Amino acid sequence: MRIFNSLQAFRQIASLICVAILGLTQGCATMTEAECVMADWRVIGDNDGAAGEPSTRLDDHQKACAKHGITPNRAEYEKGRQRGLQFYCTRDNGYIVGRRGTAYHGVCTGSLRHQFESGYLIGRDIFVAETEVERIRSETDSLKSRIRRLEQDSDELNDRIISGNLSDDDRKAALNDIKYKDREIEDLRRQLEDVIAHKAIAEYELLRALGRAHGLPFP
Repeated sequence: MRIFNSLQAFRQIASLICVAILGLTQGCATMTEAECVMADWRVIGDNDGAAGEPSTRLDDHQKACAKHGITPNRAEYEKGRQRGLQFYCTRDNGYIVGRRGTAYHGVCTGSLRHQFESGYLIGRDIFVAETEVERIRSETDSLKSRIRRLEQDSDELNDRIISGNLSDDDRKAALNDIKYKDREIEDLRRQLEDVIAHKAIAEYELLRALGRAHGLPFP
């Protein structure tokens, strides 16, 4: 089964994004006095639910509004939050949350939990696999760069030796330095071989994760 398999699902996610953006402007932890005075706690709860916020999010609002002598309406907030969770706790959104590597606070319950987590686990697997591939690519580039620098340094030392302008002591020191760099290059090349082998495995795991997301058979 594909993750985004209908226009209806796409519209649902688009609606979720709009609600979540609204939540960022109205339901943040540092509400101003004006926001506390004008607050519609059911709407704020709706926004927080759509953003996947846990019920403890209201504690942040309460702390912010207490400075202005205002107490949130917990019952109204929770009614709104439960409605917002209907938008958040979908399979498609679970995939989006997991794919982005965004934290999930376990807010979905009952049948909503199953549909959200079924998408979330698929998306998270892709995120983890992509993160590992990128980490390995970065490590590969770093090792190759270190090897190139050492090789350049070694070549420069060889050029100085060949020039014949070095004293005997300097020549011996240069030869020892070259030996040291050669050993370091060999060690880095062995590390690079291991990393490249690991990279192939990580890329295979990424392909498997992507295959599962699109319902494709993959060993």
